[in-house]
Amino acid sequence: MTVFETTRRVPYTAAQMYALVLDIEAYSEFMPLCSGSHVTSRRQLDGGREELIAVLHVAHARTGIRGSFESTVTADPAACTIAAESSTGLIKRLHNEWQFRDRPGGGSVILFSIEYRLRSWALQTLLTSLYDRAFEAITRAFLERARIIYGTVDRASA
Repeated sequence: MTVFETTRRVPYTAAQMYALVLDIEAYSEFMPLCSGSHVTSRRQLDGGREELIAVLHVAHARTGIRGSFESTVTADPAACTIAAESSTGLIKRLHNEWQFRDRPGGGSVILFSIEYRLRSWALQTLLTSLYDRAFEAITRAFLERARIIYGTVDRASA
């Protein structure tokens, strides 16, 4: 199982970043490697939480890797957290979590963790070696999307 964790400070509020990450259907508009995404179902859970079943299509032109996987996503607006579980398609097991926390003086902190195992050992090895760079590209994509949606924010608060 490969584990990756990171913490990022951003100039946007926790609520703004939560909404951006939960907008799964827009991922193909801005996220690297995402060739399509959609939510197939939603249901309300106790405490204001929501469960979504989401499908993400990925494609990497240079390697020819293409695939889709379905995730069960649990969103908790009160706690400002999003968790996803999957064991379909290319993925043998995946668990990831997003936590968003406002910072005094503005901006927020994003805590992100992911544990995954792919069905292909070769693909697992390739992705593990590329994950730092891939996550940087994903982080930049989310921040650029935030800038487009919410506007430019004083970076001193990040």
